[in-house]
Amino acid sequence: GGQVVAAQALKAALPAQLGGLERTSLEVQDGAALGLPTSQASADYGSADKQVRLEIVDIGGLGQMAVMAMGMGQGEKEDQTSAEKTWQEGGRTLHQRYEKDGSHAEFKAVLKNGIVVSLEADRMGVKDLRSLLSQVDLNALEALQRKGKS
Repeated sequence: GGQVVAAQALKAALPAQLGGLERTSLEVQDGAALGLPTSQASADYGSADKQVRLEIVDIGGLGQMAVMAMGMGQGEKEDQTSAEKTWQEGGRTLHQRYEKDGSHAEFKAVLKNGIVVSLEADRMGVKDLRSLLSQVDLNALEALQRKGKS
C-alpha cells in the first residue's frame, strides 16, 4: 500500500463552477497526514451570500478505515440543533450533517476506492449540497488508479 492518487488527478475533478457559483480559490497538496501518504484538492465557490467548500481527499485507500475511525457506522443522530445520518448507497458511504437553523450543512461521500469527497456550506440546505455533489464526476474519481501495486 502507501500509494495515493496524484493530487493533480483529484484537482481535475473540481468543476470551474458549482451550482452557478464561481470557483474563488483552489488548493492542491500532496503530503502526509499521520504518517500516511495523502493527496488533497479543494476549492471554494461563492457569491456574495453563498459560500461552498468542496474537498476531495485520498488517504491511500484508507477512506473506508476513515469511515470507521470517524464513527460513521450507518445510523442517525439528532438533537435539538443538528441532525446527522450515515448510510450506504451504491457501494458508497454517504454522510450528511446539518444545523436545523440552516446555518451550516455538510455532505460527504466515501467512494468505492476510498476517495472522500466532501462539501460544506453555510446558509445552504443539505439537499442543495447533495445536488451540488451530483455535479462532481464521482465515477471518474472512482476510476482513478493509485500508483504502484495495490
